[in-house]
Amino acid sequence: MAVVTIAEAAGMSLSLSPDPDLPGVLVAWLRGTAFEAAVSVDPDAEPAFPGMGQLGDFLISAAGVAAGRERQWTASGEDFTLRAEAGDDGRVLLGVYMGSTSDDACCWQTDATLSVVRAELRRAGAALAEWSQAES
Repeated sequence: MAVVTIAEAAGMSLSLSPDPDLPGVLVAWLRGTAFEAAVSVDPDAEPAFPGMGQLGDFLISAAGVAAGRERQWTASGEDFTLRAEAGDDGRVLLGVYMGSTSDDACCWQTDATLSVVRAELRRAGAALAEWSQAES
């Protein structure tokens, strides 16, 4: 799988790419102007809350989120969360949370919202689902 990027016109992006050192694990990068943060994510691991489904499935379903509704996916380590809700202009507002949840000396967190077109979420979800199947 190549890098899967979900980007908004204003420049903020979320990229997911295979970790070269950990088979089956993705690195999620949140990038903006003079800013970047990253966490490792196992897209096939059971999410933090039962019934959320896999990450690729979430992105595909997030593309269809209706007005007044919200969908959320949280990684089992709770250091990566995606939240989707319908925007006023037909786009999806994709909230991205990343943070350090370990007991080490480093403690950080960031929260951003990307305004993205629905087709971009469907494309990213399908690419992740295809990658997950190839990895299994």
